[in-house]
Amino acid sequence: MAKDPAMLWYWADWNSGTTTLSRFFKGCYMDLLHAQFNSGHLSLEEIKTVLGSDFGQAWPALQKKFAVDQAGKYFNERLEVEKNKRANYTASRKKNLTSSHMDTHKASHMDLHMDNVNIDVSILKEVCKIFGKEYQPPKDRMPSEANWFRDIENQAKILEASYPPGDAVKQVKGYLKYCRQKDRKLIGTAHKAAETILSSNWLALLGEVEVKIDKYKDAEWDKGNLTLAAWEAQYAYKLKHDKDFRKHFGYAEFSISEPMGK
Repeated sequence: MAKDPAMLWYWADWNSGTTTLSRFFKGCYMDLLHAQFNSGHLSLEEIKTVLGSDFGQAWPALQKKFAVDQAGKYFNERLEVEKNKRANYTASRKKNLTSSHMDTHKASHMDLHMDNVNIDVSILKEVCKIFGKEYQPPKDRMPSEANWFRDIENQAKILEASYPPGDAVKQVKGYLKYCRQKDRKLIGTAHKAAETILSSNWLALLGEVEVKIDKYKDAEWDKGNLTLAAWEAQYAYKLKHDKDFRKHFGYAEFSISEPMGK
């Protein structure tokens, strides 16, 4: 069976996670992600092969982006999660297609289609609201609406598989609210619902969630890989001007005789 060639990619997360990387490092990072996607966890020798002559320059900057498994191989945790999500979704679709051929007539008369028994109905209801409709279980649908609702169920399943538990409903509601506030045109067709909703973090655009960025992550990694003197020299400005930075790394607060920014 051929490998699934696709997975979801979140450009906003990529941009925020690579803000401090140069274009050179971003290119090396992408090469390693491609290698992991195709070959799984990578040994250090495999990483050297992928990066080639750039290994000595690139790997010290990129190593913090990768965790280490029990076998000592490296992997990017976010890529692992997204690849597994896609694999689970693809497997479930194949299983559902097989089962639907076995008893199509019976499936059409159930409260939910066989391939959608695990979908949170609240997601279906919210996606339907985008199109000004109420969700109807199969037994209550008009024959002319069957294909449309099947599209909605497929889109809802993609959304459910793409977000952490409970977040899909919030994002769909956020999308609808954002469009109303901005007088923005809504999705035109059902089969585009998931693609459109996954294109942005609608709650963040509405200002209803705090986008959390670990602002100390790079400094923490550097502290574990540099001598204390080298680390303090590299972060001298923050140690002198940023009281929260000092506190996070266990330095004493500024004294009255040593005002911040002096």
